[in-house]
Amino acid sequence: WVQGRSTDDGWISFPKDGLNVYRDGSRSWGNVAAEKADLNGVSTKWVQGKDDRDGWIDFSYYGVNVFRHDEGTKRWGVIGVNRIDHH
Repeated sequence: WVQGRSTDDGWISFPKDGLNVYRDGSRSWGNVAAEKADLNGVSTKWVQGKDDRDGWIDFSYYGVNVFRHDEGTKRWGVIGVNRIDHH
C-alpha cells in the first residue's frame, strides 16, 4: 500500500484483483482524478459531471436515465444529439 505523510491522508492498496483508493486514512472510497483515462471497459451505476451541481446519467435495469439538479432536487435532464441511427 501507499499512503500520504499523515495517518489521515488518503491511501492506495494493491489487491490481487486491481486497485483500491481510500480517503481520510479510512476504508471510505476516495477519488481518482485524471485528465484522460484509456480503458477497455467501465462498470458503474452512474456517471456525473465534475461539480456536485452537474447532471448525471444513471444506468438502471430498464435502460439509461438522465438527471439534472434543480433547487436541490432530482429532475429529468436533457439529451442533445445531432443524429440518431436506429439499427
